[in-house]
Amino acid sequence: MAYNSIKAMGGIKKLYTLFGDYDFLVIVDTMDQALLKRTVREIEMLNSVISVYVLLSDAARTHLCFENRAAKDVSVSDLQ
Repeated sequence: MAYNSIKAMGGIKKLYTLFGDYDFLVIVDTMDQALLKRTVREIEMLNSVISVYVLLSDAARTHLCFENRAAKDVSVSDLQ
């Protein structure tokens, strides 16, 4: 159910099914921070989503930052 909902969202570049600690890898490729926030928030609001692990990279993929959080407990504004 979550897979189809995420796949139908705008801004999703790639969606992979995983096994183990994580169920999906969602790649959103955008320079628009507002679109990124909306997309993460939409994923967080899905009933079947318990937590979201956010990994951000710059365009050259030389710098990474990440955040692991319970989807329902933290505001998406923390991505700034």
